[in-house]
Amino acid sequence: MQEEISERTIALGEKGTKFTAEMLMKMMREYLNFMKSAIKSAAEKNKQKNLIPHGKMTIEDLVKQNRGAQAMVIDDIGDWDTIAAKFGVDYAAVQAPVLDEQGNAVMQDGKPLMQYNVYFKAQDLDVITEAFKAYTKEHDKHLERDAEKAHKKQEKVQKKEEKKEMKTKKKEQKIQKKKERKNIKKMIKKNKARADKFNRDNPEKKRNRGERSL
Repeated sequence: MQEEISERTIALGEKGTKFTAEMLMKMMREYLNFMKSAIKSAAEKNKQKNLIPHGKMTIEDLVKQNRGAQAMVIDDIGDWDTIAAKFGVDYAAVQAPVLDEQGNAVMQDGKPLMQYNVYFKAQDLDVITEAFKAYTKEHDKHLERDAEKAHKKQEKVQKKEEKKEMKTKKKEQKIQKKKERKNIKKMIKKNKARADKFNRDNPEKKRNRGERSL
């Protein structure tokens, strides 16, 4: 009996040792996976933190690069964004009102006329110069197209106004002719009434005129 109990105890002890080893292996694998994930996450965060922005950025990000900064003024940020992307330049754009000689905001259609101050790294001056030339060329094309559209629109409005004016003039002429015809009819009727009255008042003269006509 005692031997049987000892054998069972040994068996349970062996099973318990085997179960504990499996648990430890599992825990170690989970710990290693956790550590790998944590290290990878920390590396990605560190990489993201140290990542230098390129292209269009905030003025703060541009200044943080400590490469010096210069500025130029442009009118159309849309054209500049397109050209700057082609040349791969780093820059920051800040919108600001156009000022006159006295430092007052220039107004257009009741609103301040706006422009953009574009800041870039001093070391990129050469490529910025080339990009600005391309921007000026593209912007001039847009201005020409806009001017042509405005001219065509103005012509369309002018033709519409001329057509309206012509229609009004014809209507006025029609009214005037109608008025003139009415006045003529009125004059004829008035003259006829005078003639009839004269004939009634002077029957002898009417008779004499009739005899002379015979």
